[in-house]
Amino acid sequence: MTMLIVHSEMLTDQMNMLADKLSDCVHVTLVTSYFDAAQRCNEEQPEIIIAQNHLEDGNAFDFCTRMRLLQNQQMIPIFILADKHSKKERVQTFQVGADEYISEFDIDYIVALINHELEGNRLRLQLEEEKAQASNLVAEALTTSSELGNAINFIERCHRFESRDVIATEVIKFCALFKLKVVVGIHEEAQWHFFSSTGTVAELERDLMQSIHQQDRFVDFGIRTQMNWPNIAVLIKNMPLREPDKYGRIKDLLPTLLSSSNIRIHSLYEEKRVQEQTTLMTEAIQSLQPSIEHVCQSMKTDNKQHRDGLSNFLQKIIIALPTLGLEDDQEDFFISSVESLIQQAEQMGERSAEHQLTLESTNRVLLELLEKQLEIQRIMSSPLPEKIENEQTTDELFELF
Repeated sequence: MTMLIVHSEMLTDQMNMLADKLSDCVHVTLVTSYFDAAQRCNEEQPEIIIAQNHLEDGNAFDFCTRMRLLQNQQMIPIFILADKHSKKERVQTFQVGADEYISEFDIDYIVALINHELEGNRLRLQLEEEKAQASNLVAEALTTSSELGNAINFIERCHRFESRDVIATEVIKFCALFKLKVVVGIHEEAQWHFFSSTGTVAELERDLMQSIHQQDRFVDFGIRTQMNWPNIAVLIKNMPLREPDKYGRIKDLLPTLLSSSNIRIHSLYEEKRVQEQTTLMTEAIQSLQPSIEHVCQSMKTDNKQHRDGLSNFLQKIIIALPTLGLEDDQEDFFISSVESLIQQAEQMGERSAEHQLTLESTNRVLLELLEKQLEIQRIMSSPLPEKIENEQTTDELFELF
């Protein structure tokens, strides 16, 4: 701590004694004019000033008035040292903005006054430090709350991401909140697809990410860190090593987002396979169902024509037999042979009718299956629900109490 004493030459010895007593805790500068005092104030910025009231080049009240007009001197404690006690001067001391009026030179009193001021300064500094710490804690809490809110918002929206491009874009947006430069690699159907926050991905970055993808969950090398999941990997190129709190938040929040993204990428792959299978099955049913319907109709027509033909043939035989001149036993044999043939044909017709019923039943099942497949295809091809217009913003989702 520094202190400036402005005094007359008559008090030089006393002021030197005062400076010696305060030398352990205060650096004291002695001057004998207000002109020198003003220069010292500009050069050294003292933290305490003791000014003797009347000197050859002015008085302490004018000096204090000038000091209080300067922006950087408004809060410096100024003690006015008087030659004798004067009620008028004491009142004037406080009117010009000084802090204390010392009516007689008493070293012990002045030392006690300086020590009291030093203790007040120490307490003020301690309070300012505590205030700064509290402000930092509040700022960190607000930052953490906002980051956590963005992470939860990402997870809530993750199931609506419709493609790997959207997933990569959203991951890059989240990393931008931490001012991170990242490369996102998505492994899908045995192929890698890369996306960068800077717009370009270097060949070396591609090779690096693929080579260490099967290693640990976190691979740290200098300011770079790669986080690996089966379907997604993120290479962070500027981890904040000198900001441990921020570094910790990144390693706490980002893995949760990547885990959700990994699941979504896998579900997109499954949805694609199911949709392809549904399309193939639908096309197969659509092409098969008319053929079955045609076979059923043809069998029905053929059975009717076959029965009608046999019935007409039997009637013609019965009419023609008397004119053939056959023996009775020959007629009986001929008729029994024809009836046996007709009976076998009717049995075949009955079995054909049963097959027809089976095909018709199969056709009904295929029609029901086709309807369900078309419904599945419609649901899977329909767009995901849009975000609610009046949905709360991230900051509104979290409230500090």
